Amino acid sequence: MRKRAKRMLFILIAIISTTMLVSCANNNNDLSASVQERAISFAEIEELKLLAEQGYADKQLDLGVRLYFGIDINQDYERAVFWITRAVEQGNAIAQNNLGWHYQYGLGVEQSYEQAVPWYRKAIAQGNPHAQVNLETLPVQYR
Repeated sequence: MRKRAKRMLFILIAIISTTMLVSCANNNNDLSASVQERAISFAEIEELKLLAEQGYADKQLDLGVRLYFGIDINQDYERAVFWITRAVEQGNAIAQNNLGWHYQYGLGVEQSYEQAVPWYRKAIAQGNPHAQVNLETLPVQYR
């Protein structure tokens, strides 16, 4: 039951994070629609993969979130982490927060509070309020 609660919390935070990205992102970082709001076709998934492979951080994050939730594509936590990490490498604050979450709860990676903290801190430094909330959920000795 605890694992299910963690997943539900992640889903809630991912939805909020994606909604925030859509509502307040600048032109260079804008997702065209919330991942949770619109189903896309097989052809659109293939296009999304192509754009992610070409290095578009927002598309890498979008693909990672879809892989995590299994939205329009088979669920795969490890591949989700792969694409989220690619967006992180480009400094995407939402992706940094999501990667911290994956480490905090061991979703697609080995669980590690030590690995979660720096990603939350980097996202916080870029103004991501969800990362601050997530950091505060860690045991005190890791904050």
